[in-house]
Amino acid sequence: DEYRRKITALALPKDSEEKLLKELGRLEKQPFGSSEGAVIRTYLDTFEDKSWFDDGEQMSPWFSEALVKSSLDNRTACQENEDECLDFDPIIDAQDYDDDIYSTLHTERVGSGSPVRVKVTFENLKSTMTMTYTLIQVDGEWRISDIQSSNYGSLSQVLANGNGSPPV
Repeated sequence: DEYRRKITALALPKDSEEKLLKELGRLEKQPFGSSEGAVIRTYLDTFEDKSWFDDGEQMSPWFSEALVKSSLDNRTACQENEDECLDFDPIIDAQDYDDDIYSTLHTERVGSGSPVRVKVTFENLKSTMTMTYTLIQVDGEWRISDIQSSNYGSLSQVLANGNGSPPV
């Protein structure tokens, strides 16, 4: 019910809202605690509040402790040197984005075993984006330990390199 309210509050075009509600239906069919469900919830929860990546407390439910620490270290470095700032949203791999990314969101688990990988595709500004999330279990819940993108490579590497921009 909470996600349905959030979707309705976005005031999306009817077809986008329907597609997003369909994705929500997929989430509701996922077994509780599934890795795919964790990624879908990440998109639903973070898209509403775009400052989430600046706040370790907001990141904690979705990201591994190491990735939260790297992000906060990046924020500290950014205050000292603007060139160090992460200058894109790693969830959508962009600085700018359509408000209805959800309507094209598709997730699927890749392979088996551990760590778990979930491939995410969606349309943003007329481009198809493909990202792969690596998830680990922490206290019985899924946490994102890295995000791979064809544009920036590994988020953990971008943060570790101390340069907020994706490699060229």
